[in-house]
Amino acid sequence: MVGLRSSAPAPYNTITAQLKLSKDQLTSLKTSIELGSRRRVSTFEAVTAYVWRCACKARQLEADQETRVFMAVDVRSRLKPSLPPGYFGNAVVRTSVAVATGEIVSSPLQRTVEQIHDAIVRVDDEYIRSIIDLLELMKDIRHIALGTWQESETDLWVVSWLQLPVYEADFGWGKPAFMARAHVNRRGALYLLRSTDGGITLMLTLEPENMPRFHKVYTEELPDVETESKI
Repeated sequence: MVGLRSSAPAPYNTITAQLKLSKDQLTSLKTSIELGSRRRVSTFEAVTAYVWRCACKARQLEADQETRVFMAVDVRSRLKPSLPPGYFGNAVVRTSVAVATGEIVSSPLQRTVEQIHDAIVRVDDEYIRSIIDLLELMKDIRHIALGTWQESETDLWVVSWLQLPVYEADFGWGKPAFMARAHVNRRGALYLLRSTDGGITLMLTLEPENMPRFHKVYTEELPDVETESKI
């Protein structure tokens, strides 16, 4: 299922799509990637790599244009010692991968998955503390806050809510049927959420002229994706 809506206010027009990846489709995607890999591939790595490639094709970027994917990494268990179980609040740092668009479009998904994996793995205790040291030296860090990014028609910003136990909440009238951000107006923003049926829900914001092409690529390269569009 795909739901489309315009996002505002924003310095330019954007449109947000809600896309569904069923449990079977997710399993098929991960299995196809793992055939060329020596390890198990995470849901985050597989879906991010696939959407990144689809977005590059939909945006019709030049082969030599640089494209980047930015990711927020939870560091609670990566610090030494790790943060206590009762720690409340965000504990994330940003990591990224930058390559030529032609490489993303023409390479097997396995290669893109490994690049994403390597970027996540390098976020260790030393990496995190080096970022903390840098921030302590800066007088004003507002311009590099995680929620304020420089938007570009070549980049993708991925936030995973896959581990948030949002569907366990019950306020007296039953568990929620669906949860998502109320508003997304940053182009290139991708949120990954669990669905109640075991699949994945994607909230993706792109330029209006590129979203139809993305939908076409997304459905054609992932067989048997059931889609329904709402404006």
